[in-house]
Amino acid sequence: MQAPFDFQKLFELSPNPYMLLDRDLRYVTANAAYLRVTASRLEDLVGRNVFEAFPNDPDDPANTSLRMLRDSFFRVLSDRVLDTLALIPYRVPRWTDAGVVVEDRFWSATHTPLLDEAGEVAFILQHTVDVTELQQLKQAVREVGGVFSSSPGTQLEGGVFLRAMAVQEANLSLDGERRHLRRLFEAAPGFMCSLKGPEHVFELTNRAYLQLVGHRDLLNKPIREALPEVAGQGYFELLDKVFTSGEPFVGHGMRVMLQRVPGGAMQEAFVDLVYQPIVEEDGRISGIFVQGNDITAQRRAEQELERHRDHLEELVRERTRELEQSEAERRQTEAALRQAQKMEAVGKLTGGVAHDFNNLLQVVSGNLQLLQRDTAGDAKAQRRLETALGAVERGARLASQLLAFARRQPLEPTSLNLGRLVRDMDDLLRRALGEDVEVETVIAGGLWNTAVDRNQLENVILNLAINARDAMDGRGKLTIEAGNAMLDDHYALLHPEVTAGQYVMLAISDTGAGMTQEVMERAFERAARAWG
Repeated sequence: MQAPFDFQKLFELSPNPYMLLDRDLRYVTANAAYLRVTASRLEDLVGRNVFEAFPNDPDDPANTSLRMLRDSFFRVLSDRVLDTLALIPYRVPRWTDAGVVVEDRFWSATHTPLLDEAGEVAFILQHTVDVTELQQLKQAVREVGGVFSSSPGTQLEGGVFLRAMAVQEANLSLDGERRHLRRLFEAAPGFMCSLKGPEHVFELTNRAYLQLVGHRDLLNKPIREALPEVAGQGYFELLDKVFTSGEPFVGHGMRVMLQRVPGGAMQEAFVDLVYQPIVEEDGRISGIFVQGNDITAQRRAEQELERHRDHLEELVRERTRELEQSEAERRQTEAALRQAQKMEAVGKLTGGVAHDFNNLLQVVSGNLQLLQRDTAGDAKAQRRLETALGAVERGARLASQLLAFARRQPLEPTSLNLGRLVRDMDDLLRRALGEDVEVETVIAGGLWNTAVDRNQLENVILNLAINARDAMDGRGKLTIEAGNAMLDDHYALLHPEVTAGQYVMLAISDTGAGMTQEVMERAFERAARAWG
């Protein structure tokens, strides 16, 4: 349908001054009335910044009038709403009979935002009215002290002007307070937003709220549209309840999943928040004010601390178990050590007693055997000797058991001369073997000292000597030899049970029949015997 008016022609023919600025406050166009009151040409204005074209006072770039005009423009750009300046003194060129002169004029201006499809300010339309004459009239009334106060026209014009000035001053004061509150709102460390109506449409949000939800476009959108991923988490239902009931809601440590990047993964956050209903003077609830704090970092730190505490507690429990186990092992080791010490002491005592007892039995046995020869033919004496020899044999078995126990005790080697040890045993060996066995000792000169357990070695020599006597049926010759020996690497290679080095050799030989190969193979096995 064709428009009934030509709006361009209407714009041009309007008696009121109009001009159009873009977002950068540059001239787009102006009508004839505007060009007439500013004594300017359109081609000289288009594309220029309004403050470059009309600076008011070039010698004072920060003058008050310029700041008033600039602040009005910025309010339109930031809030996207109409803004009015009831009165502003501003210096502009003017046509006079004397030509173009720059005069201080008084203006009343209205600035209207023109929005684009995205809802942003694309242009600002300014409508101005020159009220210089009205201001001059007001000044004249003030100067004559009320001479014209009886004039209805004067009273009306003066009243209108005063009310306009009062409204402007009130607006400026309110605007200052509003800007201060807006700065506080934006700088608040906690997140805040204002939701309007039952659909919870975003009116205001601060930086902390945008940081929480991911810096998305929220203004003038219902919360269910602006934050669709929050659906099903209970927050929309809480807002509905607060709006319908008028009761505030306070939440602590609430978990919320947010998609902070479009198309990105959901991220976990934790918040403390308050939903406070906005109640109008008539009691009607118009919206909800949301305020809270993002405690995600704090909650994660608490969770990490909890994990560390659990880990430390487990370490303490493990260390306690180790200490208890170590203490038990220590007590067990100490008990075993005490037992070993007791056994060692008993073994030493047993070994010594058994050794001496065995030597004594050997002497007794040898003498009884000699006495048995001397009493041949005396049946009564023979029976008594056989009984004594049987007792000696049982005592020998007991001594053997005691020696076997003593052998299980650790050796206590000391450095001694093997030749001296053999010579010290000469008398004991002769008494143990009897008169029919000849004992010969051959000790090499310069015999090295060696580390041996004296008691155990004496027991070995005595046992070997008695075994030799038995193998010779009590008659023959026993030879004991001691000398130094050097075993080289070749010998050690052939005999892996030994290593090359310096040794002291002890050899005991007799004139008996010797041992068969079968007996030789097990001669050094424990409890092995070659005869019954």
